[in-house]
Amino acid sequence: MRIKGLRIDFLIRLRIFLLTLVIILSSSACHKSKEPSGSDTTSHSFVWTADTIGTYFSSLRDVWGTDVNNVYAVGYIVLSDSPYTYTAIMHWDGTQWTSSNYQDGTLDGIYGFSANDIWVVGEVPLAGSPYELISHWDGRKWNSTEFNQYGPLTKIWGTNSSSVNAVGLGGLILYYDGHSWNQQQSGTSLDLRSVWGIDDSHVYAVVTRITVMGSCFNQMASLGKLLPSE
Repeated sequence: MRIKGLRIDFLIRLRIFLLTLVIILSSSACHKSKEPSGSDTTSHSFVWTADTIGTYFSSLRDVWGTDVNNVYAVGYIVLSDSPYTYTAIMHWDGTQWTSSNYQDGTLDGIYGFSANDIWVVGEVPLAGSPYELISHWDGRKWNSTEFNQYGPLTKIWGTNSSSVNAVGLGGLILYYDGHSWNQQQSGTSLDLRSVWGIDDSHVYAVVTRITVMGSCFNQMASLGKLLPSE
């Protein structure tokens, strides 16, 4: 009886030991660190390189891209002085910058949702005055819209191609619902210089620095929900 009891006790201890070993091995496998894949996006150890685009009087205003092989820079880029040629859009294909045949005006902002769904804004001179300019890339060509009733636009942002916000000088806000552009009330007459948001209900814009009696003030306006009223 004593030997039988010892055997049972040994088997119980053996099962406890094996169960503990399985738990330890399973826990170790679950918490095993994974090797990072691709580039470390948390690192700040990047090496910047400078590219020279255009000639004298050229100006770059904004940049956007889908990946490292598809980047757009917008502004006013003088390609040649004699004969005088320019473009407002440059494209990076991963190897070099090439100019696009875009001469509708000067661009200040660019934002997109895919390689075939890109929006740019800026200004076009008409009858000696600058007016708003909006262009959309559909994957084949740039389609421009000129209203001839508002001021220049500076930046553009949206959540999708049916919900796009463009801001500009004099507190100008234009909203696109997928069908048409409509002016929104910003509550300010100051120049809006940039716009960004989290979703359609949380959109923010910043205005120009104001100098009053030697003191400088930076203002940020929360534009809130920019959807047209029901």
